[in-house]
Amino acid sequence: MKSPFPRGPASGSAAFVKGFSAAFLGLLLLAELFCRWGSAQGIWYRHWDFTGNLVGAAEAGERLDWASRRGPWVLALGDSVLGPTSLLENRRPNAKSSTLARELDEAAGASGQTVLSLGADGILIPDLEGLVALAGRHSAPQQVLLILNARMFAPQYRSGTQALSREFLQPYLAGDRNGLSLPGWGDSAERHWALFRVAQLFKTLWYVPTQKAAIQRWLESLGLGPADEDLRLELLKRQIAPFYDPAPWDELSPPFQALDRLLEDVRGRGLPVLVAFSPQNASFLGSDLDQAAFRRNRERLGGFIRARLADPKDYLDLAEGWDPSLFLDHCHLTPEGNRKLASRLWAALPQRTADPGGHHE
Repeated sequence: MKSPFPRGPASGSAAFVKGFSAAFLGLLLLAELFCRWGSAQGIWYRHWDFTGNLVGAAEAGERLDWASRRGPWVLALGDSVLGPTSLLENRRPNAKSSTLARELDEAAGASGQTVLSLGADGILIPDLEGLVALAGRHSAPQQVLLILNARMFAPQYRSGTQALSREFLQPYLAGDRNGLSLPGWGDSAERHWALFRVAQLFKTLWYVPTQKAAIQRWLESLGLGPADEDLRLELLKRQIAPFYDPAPWDELSPPFQALDRLLEDVRGRGLPVLVAFSPQNASFLGSDLDQAAFRRNRERLGGFIRARLADPKDYLDLAEGWDPSLFLDHCHLTPEGNRKLASRLWAALPQRTADPGGHHE
């Protein structure tokens, strides 16, 4: 029987809100299911290279699982030298297809292998320790490539909250965690919400310069504000000069101790590893760089690492002997430089496979 009372505007609005909410929640559920399926299938990783960014531990784990399903693979770890940021900042064409990570994967493809890069901008050695521990909870790679940089041993990154750049890796550290923050809400969302992970991951595909850089580029396009390249380079030199502090590197410092635990972890699981110190452009800093002190520090580091490797030849100090024209700045390479470095690293990778018994074949 039809109600004698006509439906009012309030009840109609309530029905609309309910219908809209149900549709929205349904779409959200479908998006979540699609993102879980896409991550499990590795759809994102087949078409895009996300080197330079780490969303969180759960997303890194999905990358590790995807790589393990593709057959023999190599885990590459390092900082911004692996990714596209410097190429993008210097406006190099096809920057994301000219990275060291991409060149390494191209070299691996010829032999039927895959290189998974978990390199990220600003990463430090305790972060790398955490990533190796995280990889140990997933399928192990056949080999590990570890690329070190001078910045990782700089005084400002040796203690406190500055010693770890990715807080979500804090639970994976075996060493002293004092002064490191616990994961917050964003880390919880990343762990449990696939849609959140994918959204954060795809956000990294679009390079967004600072507001100042955007305005500068707009002025340049109008011919009104040519870039002062000399000023930019001088500011960069001032920023990176502390990375090359001549003070002796201390083997008891957090970077060395994290490196010790990392290599012990890798060695304990029988994973062949190649450790390389990245190429450096000494001419960029000029007289501001104490080359003798820098060389002594690298020698100290080399002795520390070689004593912890199955084969001392698995450590390469590649800091010297590179043409300055192959650099964009003090340590980031041009596309040609990345090709040369990738070829050299791939040729030097230990031609051994992982042995679960803790030995190399």
